[in-house]
Amino acid sequence: NEFDANINGRLYPGKGKEENRHLHIAQEVLLGIGGIRMLEEQGYHSIERIHLNEGHAALAPLELMHKMAEQATRDMTVYTTHTPVPAGIDAFDAGDAHYILPKTFGDGREIGRLTHSSGLHMMKLAMALSGKSNAVSELHRDVSQALFSDFPNMSNLRYVDNGVHLPTWTAPNIQVLYDRISPGWREHPRTLETALLDLTPEEVLGAHAIPKARLGEFIDDNLGHRVRGYNHFDPEKLTIGFARRFATYKQANLVFEHLDRVKELGKDVQIVFAGKAHPTDDGGKGVIKDVFKYMKELQEHMSIWFIEDYDMDMARFMVQGVDVWLNTPQQYEEASGTSGMKAAINFVPQLSIIDGWWTRDQQREGYRHPKGLVEGVTGWGIGNDPSMEHFKRVNADWSLRERMRVDNARDLIEKIGGVIVPLFKGDKKGWADVGKHAAALNGSYYNSHRMLDEYWKLYDLGHGL
Repeated sequence: NEFDANINGRLYPGKGKEENRHLHIAQEVLLGIGGIRMLEEQGYHSIERIHLNEGHAALAPLELMHKMAEQATRDMTVYTTHTPVPAGIDAFDAGDAHYILPKTFGDGREIGRLTHSSGLHMMKLAMALSGKSNAVSELHRDVSQALFSDFPNMSNLRYVDNGVHLPTWTAPNIQVLYDRISPGWREHPRTLETALLDLTPEEVLGAHAIPKARLGEFIDDNLGHRVRGYNHFDPEKLTIGFARRFATYKQANLVFEHLDRVKELGKDVQIVFAGKAHPTDDGGKGVIKDVFKYMKELQEHMSIWFIEDYDMDMARFMVQGVDVWLNTPQQYEEASGTSGMKAAINFVPQLSIIDGWWTRDQQREGYRHPKGLVEGVTGWGIGNDPSMEHFKRVNADWSLRERMRVDNARDLIEKIGGVIVPLFKGDKKGWADVGKHAAALNGSYYNSHRMLDEYWKLYDLGHGL
């Protein structure tokens, strides 16, 4: 029928109209219940573990409970939460849940027993039916436990730091450099932690100049078409990159809070934006409009571009070619972030609000050097360090968020003008050292090899990966 034909027509249909709510639940039925039945249809009858990424798949263990005991289901299920933002967690009222799932949901009492709530709350259900669960950074775990303390099994939440697939995101010429100084780094990226520290400034700067030139050529060749802007690329200027989903909490427009300072910086700085907003996210689309407004308003003072039709290929251009990666989330709302990890392996340091994976001087077992934000060594932090005491105050008084925005905007522009630009212009050896340490300290750790090894240990299957 027409409803079934449209189930996968749109990602996250929205929660306003009844039809969209029903489509949203149907998508999660297809993923969770349909996923288990499809595996069985394909002959997979002895599954040892199922791993739920986000609550969207929480109906999968519920389907398994029809065939095995509740505790047996829990023992084979692992759940990863990827967001601390309540708006990003799916919850449906009892009427909508019963309409789409009359047999599975029934009168709601069985699911209510598991989740200690009414309706169908996907994260609570996933937590209730998972023997193990994890966040994607240490701070994300702490925030989740403070914010969702009444969720099932929340006190047992652990964390596995996110990571990225290095060969996918590392510029080809930089991969050649890594092959020379650390053969086998693709399979054993931990070796980069010490090997990269022997690179000379000339090797680092020369390696990064190639993808920067490639990004500049793309901007100039596509100006007025896929690239929106008014000026040509200047390879001598500090190039700041910002590319990600345009959600309001990502605060892409934070850099424009002090326009007089931005105008002054334009002689030394240029900014490249890219990304998309969800079609139903009016706030996110409004932020994109802000970028276009400032792009036009500042065209005589600073070169600003917005690259349309953002995709993985464009993401590679960006993380490989800019000089500094900018990240400005509302503090405590970034579970991890991964774009800065992709930039780091390309000798690109990050300038970011201190959140998600970007917290200060993280010590990790088996590694010689601290990870994440090492101020002035792997990049720079914006604003104050997070704490659970501060988080609870901010969560209780939302006016403090605006105060944080004001303070962070000032710190952001002061870091660019007072620290980063002088280093970039006046101390090429010092600049190369920051890029080198970003790759050595963070590229060696925030990668998918290490991450998958930690997940395998979490699965506790008793045999090798």
